[in-house]
Amino acid sequence: MHFQGRPQKHSIRTMGIVLLAALGMLATPIRAQAPATQSGPVDPLPPDTGAAGLKQMLIRLQTTARLMQTVAHPDDEDGGMLTLESRGKGVTTLLMTLTRGEGGQNKVGSNLFDVLGVLRALELTASDRYYGVEQRFSRVADFGYSKNPDETFQKWGGHDIPLSDMVRVIRTFRPDVLLARFSGTDRDGHGHHQASALLTKEAFRAAADPKRFPEQIKEGLQPWQALQTATILPARAFGYDKDLGTVDEGKLADLILVAGDPLHDVRDVARVQQVIVDGRVYSVPEILAPFQRR
Repeated sequence: MHFQGRPQKHSIRTMGIVLLAALGMLATPIRAQAPATQSGPVDPLPPDTGAAGLKQMLIRLQTTARLMQTVAHPDDEDGGMLTLESRGKGVTTLLMTLTRGEGGQNKVGSNLFDVLGVLRALELTASDRYYGVEQRFSRVADFGYSKNPDETFQKWGGHDIPLSDMVRVIRTFRPDVLLARFSGTDRDGHGHHQASALLTKEAFRAAADPKRFPEQIKEGLQPWQALQTATILPARAFGYDKDLGTVDEGKLADLILVAGDPLHDVRDVARVQQVIVDGRVYSVPEILAPFQRR
């Protein structure tokens, strides 16, 4: 094999330069790196910054749908569903938790009662940031395990306090869909769970009635009626199946016709095509006409 002289000298010179540079790097003292700054409780999360954050903003621009879920305690919420609707589909979502969980047990620490309530509320609001939802609480407390809703309302001083709070949140947030986490039956077990569903059922109607909690109307809030799902199961769960849930003779015929299936994609509640009220059919242009600028 034949080697030429000049390339060989050039190769040796290059290797020498690289070796000197490497030795120089070894001789240079390595400075300790400053520890990474930990993000604070109000700093944006990684999914809300950069390209991911921009994608979230664009998703939210595609819909005006609003969803509100009601539960009794921190950890009762359906975090997967909330995250899917908020971050996956861009739905503006709110979680209302009646209590702060101060009556719960604590097997990993000494915090109990009010201190435990503060801790659980902080854990919940931290989770809310990842869910991508707003958070509201009511004024009632978690006094521990309750056998039934009657006992719960008795220790809460009646049901009007949490009902008023829930109605206020509905009138303020103005959801299209109001979703109770529990059924309001013995299947829920805990009396607080049952109470939260019963309150949701009543608040669904009360928020639309200006005669209920009129002091809120005087403050400037407006009545609000969440949209109803036109299927028999939700109507039956809320006890309205005698009047709603199916299109049958003798039942209320006020309907909102949308393009799509809100049970599959809640954003479809905003794709209104026609509204039927008292037997008359209204198109979207007819509904919007009084609000159009002339």
